[in-house]
Amino acid sequence: MSKPIEKTQRKPLVHRPWDVLDAFGHYDAKNESWLHFDEALSEQIRELEDKNRNYIRPSAAFNRRSSR
Repeated sequence: MSKPIEKTQRKPLVHRPWDVLDAFGHYDAKNESWLHFDEALSEQIRELEDKNRNYIRPSAAFNRRSSR
């Protein structure tokens, strides 16, 4: 029998692209909402990679300019 899935009680991430734009429609990298979203998503990716190391296979560097 397979093992039951363990779900974390984490609040869902909400991304609102318009939060990152200033009044003139320019990208504002210092926006608090965007920084929070970015950090939360980055943390989830780090956790996913840490828990699944056995599935991650590094690949050799690929040179697009190579004639091969």
